[in-house]
Amino acid sequence: MPSKGVRSSLIDAMNQWCQVPSTQLAVVKRVIDLLHNSSLILDDIQDDSPMRRGKTATHLIFGEAQSINSATFLYVRVVQEIHATGNAALMKVLLEELDDLHVEQSWDLYWKYNLKWPTEDEYFSMIDLKTGGLFRMLVRMMQALGPGSSTDFVCDALVSMVSRFFQVRDDYLNLNSREYGNQKGWCEDLDEGKFSYLIIHCLENSPKYRDRIMGLFRQRTGCSGPMPTVGKVQIIEYLQEAGSFDACWELLNKLEDEIEGEIRRLEAVTGEENPQMHLLLKLLSVKNEKPNKGAVIVPLGA
Repeated sequence: MPSKGVRSSLIDAMNQWCQVPSTQLAVVKRVIDLLHNSSLILDDIQDDSPMRRGKTATHLIFGEAQSINSATFLYVRVVQEIHATGNAALMKVLLEELDDLHVEQSWDLYWKYNLKWPTEDEYFSMIDLKTGGLFRMLVRMMQALGPGSSTDFVCDALVSMVSRFFQVRDDYLNLNSREYGNQKGWCEDLDEGKFSYLIIHCLENSPKYRDRIMGLFRQRTGCSGPMPTVGKVQIIEYLQEAGSFDACWELLNKLEDEIEGEIRRLEAVTGEENPQMHLLLKLLSVKNEKPNKGAVIVPLGA
């Protein structure tokens, strides 16, 4: 899921169709925020990330033990919020989606620690259950809290498209955007040894770079600290030469167009226009964020 402002706007946009009363909608927002913040703390520990939104990661300030305890406590708060509603359907949604989230996180960790890259299809399956988990959770909760007609509102395709768009967009900006690098650290996905969409595309479509990239990733196994700058530059150059940045950007444009089409379809089905959803998609668009070309520019201090 994206940042808090975008998450809140997404919930408000979905409510154009779900029509959940404001007091109950506030519960959904609190639950999603608590779960998201918990996942960020745990993800940073599991990925050994030094930064989060331009600040030092929580576990590097308070220690891993305290951070894990705090993240787990947020889960307790979520259960309290759901229990207080007296709505058994919400608890069912929570447990089912948390189950999927943790299973798919295990896939991500397995690929990383065993140096086995997934196929593109496997990667998208992981996104559908992990990245899509919170999005699907909020939609299902809103349907459970809305009027009876909202339960008949089927938007599974939109959930899948938006989830894939968010994750692949994050993969793309992590390695292509200087602004993103200022928030998370330059090419931080490479520090994690993450098999992002761009890396998978290159490994699958350009065998000549496969051993080189896997060799650099192999050196990261069991290590702490960032990947050496020279290693990052090499991988970025391989991705450029393999056309992986171009392929990723084109995929994002395709997903954006498909999401736009699905929004219009749902507007027709519900009889409700959703200008906020169109605006949100426009704000997240990367159509003007074309792949960087030429020599790799290393930020000062990287």
